[in-house]
Amino acid sequence: MNKAIEIIPLNECFRPKVNRLVASEWAGPIVVTKGKAKDSSKAEGFVACAQGRLKGYILYLIEDGRCEILVRRIKPSVPLAGIDGIPLKHEMVFEYMLDGRE
Repeated sequence: MNKAIEIIPLNECFRPKVNRLVASEWAGPIVVTKGKAKDSSKAEGFVACAQGRLKGYILYLIEDGRCEILVRRIKPSVPLAGIDGIPLKHEMVFEYMLDGRE
């Protein structure tokens, strides 16, 4: 019995399941990043599956030559407040330029 995980582009077979998971994990398909609302139900992505069963997913949008990951889970180990009790409410943005642009 092969239990290998396969990564494939998100397709119509897995789209309804991913959309249901997003709705349950994120209270709906709308994700707000950088002050803009994005509809994750139309985002492209990849799924991890084993024996035809969904094991994980990642959604992304490409805009203005940039790829942005939409669905991320917050690690339970990350505290709600930082040093001195300051709430951690801000989004971290990491960039890696592939073509040498700044």
